[in-house]
Amino acid sequence: SVYAMKCLRKDKILDYDQVESTLLEKEILQKADHPFLVGMEYVFQTDARLFFIMKFDTADLVLMDALQSDCKQTHKQLALKTGLSVTAVHERIKKLERNGVIRQYVALIDPKRIDLDFMVFCHVKLVQHAKASLALFEADVTGLPEVVECFHVSGSYDYLLKVMVQDMTHFRSFLVNKLTSLKSISSTESSFVINQVQNTTKLMP
Repeated sequence: SVYAMKCLRKDKILDYDQVESTLLEKEILQKADHPFLVGMEYVFQTDARLFFIMKFDTADLVLMDALQSDCKQTHKQLALKTGLSVTAVHERIKKLERNGVIRQYVALIDPKRIDLDFMVFCHVKLVQHAKASLALFEADVTGLPEVVECFHVSGSYDYLLKVMVQDMTHFRSFLVNKLTSLKSISSTESSFVINQVQNTTKLMP
């Protein structure tokens, strides 16, 4: 079965999270113990937080697939794809939005059309690993427009950055004048993309 998850305490939504399937198996609770969650598919508890699990049906999956391909489709078009009425499609989409499954709607810009299709992955190692150092680096790097993605990772390096620039000259300027000028950085290593084999924003459970 396919599920989505929301974190709750009593009847109040706190935040969204992901939990490993092994944890779900260990921490399943009885809905009868939590009357305010009657109607939810499953409930489990971890770290003093309660989660409910929402089950997706085929129509939900079709809607998520269609909206991620083109979110400007009309409800009538989506109704034809799902076999639901226009009203039912509207209600399904609102439910997905309300439960945080659909986070936002965006326009995807073609990097070639704006001359920013030179992609580089930068491995970054910090001088120190104290909480303050991590917070300082993250605050600094999120202010760099060339960095479109930043991940705190395990291994030899501390962070992995995805950088989009015009060309090698642009990247060198970014590296010398911006990235390596950050005081929290000890060293960097860059990998230049030769060919982009797969790049999608679509997620299907």
